[in-house]
Amino acid sequence: MDLAENAQATQLLNELDQRQDQVLAELDELNSRIEKVLELYLENRRASLAPASATTDDAAVVRTKAA
Repeated sequence: MDLAENAQATQLLNELDQRQDQVLAELDELNSRIEKVLELYLENRRASLAPASATTDDAAVVRTKAA
């Protein structure tokens, strides 16, 4: 491999390394966004299920008292 080919190969490796760093940074950002969406979903789901489970518990107490 001559000097020009070696320089070209080194440049290509550097470009690939930079691109890989960029892709990894984008994946980290996407991961953060996904985690935030999941947190919001779980918070909303818990909030929507909480009254339903309280109502179910209240109904069970009423049935127990009636028996």
